[in-house]
Amino acid sequence: MLKKFLLIVLFCIFSSIVLATYGIDVIEYPKEILIEIGWTKYFNVIVTNNGDVNLNNITIYFDGEFPQWLEVQTEMVSILQPKSNASFLVKITAPSSADAGAYPFTLYVKSNEISDSKSFSVRIFKSKADEMLYQVQMLESEVEDAKRNATIIEGYGKNVTSVMQMLNQAQNYLDTSKDYINKEDDEKATELMINVENLIKEANYDLSVAPSKTFTASSYEFPPELIVMIAAPIAAIISIIYYNKKIRKKETIVKPIVKIKEIVLEGRDVKNLENELKGIENSRNLLEEEFKENLLSKESYDELKEKYERRIAELKAEIERNRKIA
Repeated sequence: MLKKFLLIVLFCIFSSIVLATYGIDVIEYPKEILIEIGWTKYFNVIVTNNGDVNLNNITIYFDGEFPQWLEVQTEMVSILQPKSNASFLVKITAPSSADAGAYPFTLYVKSNEISDSKSFSVRIFKSKADEMLYQVQMLESEVEDAKRNATIIEGYGKNVTSVMQMLNQAQNYLDTSKDYINKEDDEKATELMINVENLIKEANYDLSVAPSKTFTASSYEFPPELIVMIAAPIAAIISIIYYNKKIRKKETIVKPIVKIKEIVLEGRDVKNLENELKGIENSRNLLEEEFKENLLSKESYDELKEKYERRIAELKAEIERNRKIA
């Protein structure tokens, strides 16, 4: 009996070990970083535990021709629970001695149990104007891609008239933004490029739900011969439907039973959420200090601050919600 009991215990332990899976993934990072020579920027790297067991001592580091350009500001995360995220703040500096061009890098995330890697690039520009003209070029490529997709979808009988109007407007904005860049009016050029990004997003969404083309009677004239040919069959069909309806008028119609799905609320661990909140708040405080010391541009500061504030608000709301569920 004791031997049988020990075998069952060993089987349970072995099964739990076999079924346990380790998983780690970088879910947010910049695919390409644009930076002017002599400037400093900040960006976030968000890592998730997509396994079903805890991960320990999570760190990130970089490899490339000039890894010293990148500096991780966030300390090692000691424990990362399943279905949880860890955020790392990274500072990148393009030294004044750097040459303009694109530089490949690899981002590594590592825990005691598992690791993952992602590739990205850093593109350095001699001036702010060069950087903005490159952004315009990338947006022009996105507009052209959207136009090609619209042409393909139109071939399937979809109405893409409004989409093409939006994309043409986006191209006009880009042409105007080039003029502002040449006049060194970066603020107006940036505003137009933001409008273009929004138009591209809206156009791509409208393409995904594009309606079919409609034909009105005024746009198509039916030959009289065709009307005569289809009139008789239609009259016969109407007669059959009326006859069947008259015979079955006393039949009882049974309505199907509609099943309502249960809604299950699954809350994340409050302590884990609070730890993530603390990490984001620390990153935000560090950002404030760096900006006061003029170590990063106003553009980078505003972008990161908005992202931090939005994430902090989301975490606080989720913490409050999970406390009510508990």
